Amino acid sequence: MATESSLSAHSNLNQEMKRERRETFGGSDASKLVPELHVPHIDLNKFLSGNESDVEEATRLVDEACREHGFFVVVNHGVDMELMKAVHECMNEFFTMPLDVKQRAQRKECGKALNDLGMKILEILGLSLGVSREYFKNFYEDNDSRLRLNYYPPCEKPEVVLGTGPHTDPTSVPILHQDHVSGLQVCVNDQWYSIPPTPDSFVVNIGDTFTVCHTKLQLGFFIFHLPSSKLN
Repeated sequence: MATESSLSAHSNLNQEMKRERRETFGGSDASKLVPELHVPHIDLNKFLSGNESDVEEATRLVDEACREHGFFVVVNHGVDMELMKAVHECMNEFFTMPLDVKQRAQRKECGKALNDLGMKILEILGLSLGVSREYFKNFYEDNDSRLRLNYYPPCEKPEVVLGTGPHTDPTSVPILHQDHVSGLQVCVNDQWYSIPPTPDSFVVNIGDTFTVCHTKLQLGFFIFHLPSSKLN
């Protein structure tokens, strides 16, 4: 990733990395300037226990979140966090490798763990939409999942550099795992909010598919990731 000054000084760098002026989001600490979005924390272990009140509470919170902004956080989810720690360590090493080595990467163990987590989340989404908890699990049983790793080196002026730009997700249930560096932001009612990292948790963003189901409108919630000025 390149800073504004180095983009000007090195003609061989791709100018598409640099944001248009109208797309900048404040100073180098822009991620600290936006208010935090308060999202519910869903205890998946309680939901899966079968206790009626816990199931109803999780369903209610997810339904409200999906209608308001499309985000919630899952905790006690059953995913081995040592595995996720290893994934982050491997990712840091991965992005220092030559391209031909990167193309041979294997992601099966992590992909399976997150796919299993997605199946659990589909149970709550099913109940929140008034169908059985097995309805979407059965529908997505033979799904194709995609694992994406985003890496941003430290950047002196992250507000002028393209990270993962503003977008909606055309998928069903994106599951996001953050490290300790803030940068995830979501646009709700034309206002940008941050979702800070929470240890041992995953951020769930309903994609365009479930946005239509919950809001009856064909639109998604814009999100983007802002690089940090000091940290990877």
